[in-house]
Amino acid sequence: MSDPITLCHHCDLLVKLPAEEAAQTTHCPRCHADLPHDLHQGLQAPMALCLAGCILVVPANTLPIMTLSILGNSNANTMLNGVLQLFDAGYWWMAFLVFLCSVLAPVMILGLRFAVCLAISTGAPSQWVVPLLKGYQHLTHWSSLDVYMLGILVAIIKLVDLGDLVFGPGLYSFIALLLLSSWSTATFNAKALWSLVSRSQHQGKTNR
Repeated sequence: MSDPITLCHHCDLLVKLPAEEAAQTTHCPRCHADLPHDLHQGLQAPMALCLAGCILVVPANTLPIMTLSILGNSNANTMLNGVLQLFDAGYWWMAFLVFLCSVLAPVMILGLRFAVCLAISTGAPSQWVVPLLKGYQHLTHWSSLDVYMLGILVAIIKLVDLGDLVFGPGLYSFIALLLLSSWSTATFNAKALWSLVSRSQHQGKTNR
């Protein structure tokens, strides 16, 4: 029976715990922080953050980000409305890129992170985890929530002098989504999980 493995919350080091010490408090050999007793505990934080982020995706993209009132005329804008307006104007390729980078890719990244953590913590076969990790690494280059947030800030600066600008719940949801996404990125160490999957595959071949 192989020794249990845990993941350090502070430096993301994979540490093999001797079986007789698995129930005792141990420390990370690199940063000396207290270690959880098993890998499942080390994956709970990114799983919770990803789940919360997936929930926030709906209000962040469907609720009004801001409402601009000029001479009694009000106009509320949402994320998806911006995509639809670009499509109606004939810029379908730009609409697709905005939708991919600001809506679809972030949702899929959060979903893949959650799926990877769930698969590893439940002891799923490594051949199930590998495509999830590969898909996650490919999609990380397409998520641009921070760039979209910068665009919102620029729009606020330009519109604030034109009329009455009221921030909507969609903006606060988007900010929360951005913070949760960044936090989950910080707690999700794909390199360490790749090492764990490679070790599992090697042990599987050895046991045959």
